[in-house]
Amino acid sequence: MSTIFLKSDELVIGSKGSVFFTISKRRTEMAGVQRISAERRITTQTFATIGTVNKQTRITGLEGSGSMTVNYWMIKIFRAMISEFEEQGVFPEWDIMVVNEQGGATLGNSTIQLFGCQPTGSVPIALLDATTDDGLTIDIDFTFRSSENLEEFSDPQRVGREG
Repeated sequence: MSTIFLKSDELVIGSKGSVFFTISKRRTEMAGVQRISAERRITTQTFATIGTVNKQTRITGLEGSGSMTVNYWMIKIFRAMISEFEEQGVFPEWDIMVVNEQGGATLGNSTIQLFGCQPTGSVPIALLDATTDDGLTIDIDFTFRSSENLEEFSDPQRVGREG
């Protein structure tokens, strides 16, 4: 019996892609995002019933969260959001679109839109670091309300067989 494997030219490369922010209905490609990840957490409730010793679980909802590492210049976006919250009492939401581009691979692209993003935790508003000559980066954690798959990878066409 032979097994198939994914050929290396079909691998999804993490650095090939784009990130867009939509703030106040204006979409902008963001230069300076070094890393971004988002996930959906399935929330559940566990309960017991008479007549069985087994516990049952039911899905009760979804939670969206993510994190990103960005070049320090992008802090101006988050400082503006903080200022808007301080002045108006409402923290602005923004949307993020993440595009994985796989030029040359038969997988095509994957595009996901994250809606209703808001930062969580600490947001650095000033930073200097005399201990490094590297570019300054900051980490931002965020939540999102919902997501939509706008474009999905195709199944790989270039696979190998062994056995």
